Amino acid sequence: HTHGGQEMVLVLQGGLSDEYGHFGPGELEVSDPAITHQPIADAGQDCICLAVTDAPVKLTGPVGRILNLFVKL
Repeated sequence: HTHGGQEMVLVLQGGLSDEYGHFGPGELEVSDPAITHQPIADAGQDCICLAVTDAPVKLTGPVGRILNLFVKL
């Protein structure tokens, strides 16, 4: 996905990785409109995050572009 503004993700449990690194409990990932990424949760434990955005998220990829027509994120 990409962003219309800033996205801040605080990992509370588990972890996630994307093209920009790995983020574990207590770590914050900040993305701006120039970032397109695909976060993937680590295997073995649920990944629980608090995500805050100041503009809509835009899904990418073939399925994401179709979902954008029906879902307002």
